[in-house]
Order: sequence, then C-alpha cells, then structure tokens
Amino acid sequence: MFGWIGKLARNARGATAMEYGLVVALIAIGLTAGVSTLGARADALWHGASTRVAGAIG
Repeated sequence: MFGWIGKLARNARGATAMEYGLVVALIAIGLTAGVSTLGARADALWHGASTRVAGAIG
C-alpha cells in the first residue's frame, strides 16, 4: 500500500501533487476550526438575544 506513496513522492509531479494535497488539508483544517468558532459565537449571540427578548416580553 505504501509503495505507491513512495513512488509518488520520488516523482516530481507526484511531489507537487502531494504538496497541493497537504495545502488543501491544512486549509480544510483551518476552515473547520474557523467555522466551529464562528458557530459557537453565533450561538451565544442568538441565545443572548433570545433571553433578552423573553425577558422584555415578560
């Protein structure tokens, strides 16, 4: 299984493909972390607004 990865790494085109793959993976990890943080903040924002509206209605 790992034999083809070694061949790919020794090949210049394969090395470039692996580099692009790593860049895409890092971007995906960054986007996942960012969306997760943004989602938590949005949830807190809407929860706070909901609490204030419920308190105002009474």
